[in-house]
This record gives sequence, structure tokens and C-alpha cells, in this order.
Amino acid sequence: MWRVVDTGLLNAAENMALDNAMLEAVSRGKTPNTIRFLRFLKPCVLVGYHQDVDQEVRVDYCIRNGVEINRRITGGGAIYFHPSHLGWEVISSWSYPFPERVEDLYEFICKPVVEALRRIGLNARFRPKNDIEVNGRKISGTGGTTRSNAFLFQGTLLTDLDIREMLRCLRIPIKKLSDKEIDSLRSRVTTVRWELSHVPSLELIKNIIVEEMCKHFNINTEKSSLTDYELQIFRSQLQYFQSSSWIYLVRIPRRGLFHSSIKTPGGLIRVAVSIRENIIQNIFITGDFFTYPQTLINELECRLKHTLLNESEMLGIVESVFKNFNATIPGISPQDIVKAIIKASSKIHLLDLGLTEDEANNIIEVLKPANHTLPNANYILLPYCAKPLECSYRYDTACMRCGVCDFTSIHLAAENLGFKPITIVNYEHLEKTLARLRDAGEKAWIGCCCEAFYEKHFEDFERIGLPGLIITVEGLTCYDLGLEKLAYEGKYEGLSKIRVELLTKILKLSESMRRANKQFNNH
Repeated sequence: MWRVVDTGLLNAAENMALDNAMLEAVSRGKTPNTIRFLRFLKPCVLVGYHQDVDQEVRVDYCIRNGVEINRRITGGGAIYFHPSHLGWEVISSWSYPFPERVEDLYEFICKPVVEALRRIGLNARFRPKNDIEVNGRKISGTGGTTRSNAFLFQGTLLTDLDIREMLRCLRIPIKKLSDKEIDSLRSRVTTVRWELSHVPSLELIKNIIVEEMCKHFNINTEKSSLTDYELQIFRSQLQYFQSSSWIYLVRIPRRGLFHSSIKTPGGLIRVAVSIRENIIQNIFITGDFFTYPQTLINELECRLKHTLLNESEMLGIVESVFKNFNATIPGISPQDIVKAIIKASSKIHLLDLGLTEDEANNIIEVLKPANHTLPNANYILLPYCAKPLECSYRYDTACMRCGVCDFTSIHLAAENLGFKPITIVNYEHLEKTLARLRDAGEKAWIGCCCEAFYEKHFEDFERIGLPGLIITVEGLTCYDLGLEKLAYEGKYEGLSKIRVELLTKILKLSESMRRANKQFNNH
């Protein structure tokens, strides 16, 4: 007999401590398998287990406005949770009828919730790897963690949502968002109220979810309360889940490290490494992925520390850890992790060119290292989204040099140093420009864009085959907002900011290397 536990409205730390206590109790066979419903007493932001709060949350805003911050025991991305939202969980021993593979568990557990949402009138379906959507828009994110032979799998049902408030709490600079961009974000998520124009009673929704789980899992349930064993664990650990030690469990130093991030089907991998004499001194792996078991990342970081910076050796270590722990990161392979490490650590050679660590972290080398690209580049490719919205030349390849924005100083510096600037107005224009430069015999280029754009089009850059060097832009990007389709078409109305000082330094360095090569060849 399973039990159904409704823990009602609790603060963030209490809910996180209860997750831990209930999973621990089930894993030890002290309590029966459980369906739990939870809500939060106050608005809160919850980061995933493998995330750095400072990277994901606008901490100052949350503190000023009474929004709680805490950390989940499960992985995934940072979420905004309002008291009106409904959380649901399945906490069970890992046995029949649940699939053996983690990847199969997601859809299996989501299926009864999908059926419950359909019963209240929503056109719901499961969307791999771990979302429930209605008419193509996300209404529930899900994920889980394991302990011994038990698991906790959870989801959040968005009953209603204040998108502006959510974005003020998360690390997106809301002050730069237009009403049009807010409306575009609404096209990616939805809520019960937006779909039905009302929210059925939460009691009704919970009852229907339980009915569908009973049918799908072939179980019987009874309403119950927390056991003394669970309450004992809860009370003994609540103080820890309230502490900075838990909330800031993952904290990446901001200095002395080389950073990189890559997008994978399983989520974003962030890596930060420090290198000395080709040996990894420190390594931090974070992101919005889910790991099974929970301790996998800690083990990987420990095993990779003091390792030779060699791709095959690192891959062997990562693969052995996966094997020894029978580990899974849905949508992420050992090769993906090593790729992110190599990408971060490769930036160390940029220091030899006179760049600082911070500057190196804002550089992307395309196809070849900077010491090849810089002396061979003659063109600068600039993104139209860095021009002001009111500029009549925003979607033009040229610049009128009116002095209103940074493009004037960039154009003047470029031409003084012998470079030809071109504004790229959409993705097709970028492809045609790179192909034209390649066919005209150019050997390299310098440009500005966001890291997410490069990651998405990495294979396109490889296909075109012209090496380059990218200085990443600052501020809000189309990828932060999910508006990359508009940017691709040249219709994005956001505003990015070029790192003018770094770009100017790179141009001067390029011109100096170009001049030195010319003098060497003349002799």
C-alpha cells in the first residue's frame, strides 16, 4: 500500500529538508512508497543541486523583496516557485513497475500526470527529456535523484505565473526587456490559468493525479502523514538546509580560473579549471543537468584534480567513474564532459598573447588558435543587435558614425588599424560573408557574438572552414530569451553590448602581429 502525503504550505528550507528526510526514510525501508504534494509559503527561487547560486540568481533582488533562495536535492535548472504553484513527487524504492533505465523513468512517471492534465481540459503531452507541455508550451518541469535503491522524482505544475517577477529573480537583466520580448517568452511556457481562463481547485487536481498514478503504477493508496522517523531526520537536518553551507554548496571562484560552457541534449555544462604546468589544479563542473547518483560530480572533480591535461587520459578517468558508479547523466556523455574541460583549459595559451584571465574567458577561437587568426585577419564582423533600436542603420551593413553608440569608435579604430568592419544583419548574411571572404583568399576574421550562438552554429563554422576569433558580447542575448529564431532572421529587438576595450585590444594585437610577420617576411 502506497501513501499520499500532502505537506501543505512550508518555507523553502522546510520543503528541501523534507525531500531529503522522506527519500532517506524510503531508501532505508522505514516508510512506504509515497506520493507527495507540496507548496511554498512564500515566493522562492530554487537552484538545481549542481548549480552556483550567484550564476543563476539575482540574489540582491530576492533579498530585498522577500523571495527565498534555496537548493534542491535534485539537479536541473533554477526555477521560480510561487505559493500558487503545485509540486508533486513520487518517492519509491526502485522496483516494479518502474523502468530500470533512468531515461525511461522520466516518461513513465510523467504519463499519469499528463493524463490528469488532460482530464481537466489541457492538451498535455510529455516532451523529452523531462518536460510536460500543453500545445507546445512547457507547463511542468520534472527531474529526480536517487539514494541507494530508491528515487525521488518531482515536478512543478504552473497554475499561474508572473513572468516579469520570475525574470527579476533569475539572472536575466529584466530592465532591458521590452513588452514584446516578454510576450515572446510567454510563447515558451504556459499555465493552467492561461489555458483554461481559471484554475480548478488544487484538491481536484491532486485527486486526479493520484487516481491516474494508481492506475498507471497499478497501486493502491491511502492518505497519511509523516512518520516519526521522517520527522526525526527532518528536525535534525533542518538547520543545515537553512544554512549558507547548503544554499551556497556549489560556489565557483571568480578569479584564477578558465571558464567554458557547452550545450548538450541533457542540459548546459559549465566547467571552470585552473591549470599549472599542464596539470589540472582545480576543477568545478556545474550546470542544469541531472546526475544519478547525486554524488557523481563530486567524484569526477576529485578524480580529475591533479590530472595531466590530456584528452584521452581524462576521458579514461571520466568513463571509469561512470562505470564504477553505474552512473547516468541523461543526455550527457563522458565525451561531452571532457569536451567542456578541453574548451576551458585551452584558453590558457591566450595569456601568452598578453591577455588577462578575464579577457581570455571572453574569447572564442574558431577552428584555429589565436596566434594563427590574429596576424591573418583583415575583417571585423559586428552584430546588428549591438546597434541602438532607434538607429536607422541597425539593420544595415554600414555605420553612419553619428557618435551615439560604440559602433563609431569601433569603426574609427578598425580603419585606423587597417581593418574593414561589416555589420552582420542576419544568419544568412553571416554565412554568405564568411564564404565570400574564404573564396576571396582571406585566411581569418575577427567578430563579436554570444557564446550560445557559436555553440549552436559550431558545425556551420566548421563547414564554411574559415578560422576566426570571437569576442563575446555582454548583456542580454537572444538565447537568454529564447528568441534566437528572430535573431536568425534579423528581426531581434534586443540590445547586446560589444566589449569595446577588449575588441580594441585584440585589434591592436592583431595589427602588431600582422606588422611583425610582414617585417619578418621582408627579411
